[in-house]
Amino acid sequence: MHAVIEENLEELLASPSACGRAALDHLVSCKACAMELERMRQIALLFPALRNESPIDPAPYFAARVMMSIERRPSSFWASLLESALGTTMGTVFFRRVAFASLLVLASLGGYLASTDSEFRAGVTPELIMAAERDAPASEYGRNQDRELLMVTIATFNPDETE
Repeated sequence: MHAVIEENLEELLASPSACGRAALDHLVSCKACAMELERMRQIALLFPALRNESPIDPAPYFAARVMMSIERRPSSFWASLLESALGTTMGTVFFRRVAFASLLVLASLGGYLASTDSEFRAGVTPELIMAAERDAPASEYGRNQDRELLMVTIATFNPDETE
């Protein structure tokens, strides 16, 4: 089948009069395309014969037989273990509660870690410098002179001159 017919195939099958002039001229000149289009029309006429007039209903007791086959199927090792340990209904409720509690603990720990992590990002503060100064060992100059040196360092600190 040529490209001209392939492009207009739906229109040709629905109603040839609605199709373009180029496709109709091609059908007159090309007998192979005309024969193939006629075969497609014949096949399209057979499709309604395949349609079933009445809806298909399942066989009687179909759902009951499916449920019985599921109940007869042996359960897995893990399912039988959980049923025997906790009971069917109790087991699902128990595991849902455990999962929920685990998520709450995870969220609480995450929030705690996120809030304490911001304290370490603050950098050097005067409180940290003073705390470090209290714990530092005494130097050869003496404790009072160390304090004076620290106060001079803090007072003359210029952040623009840092390395």
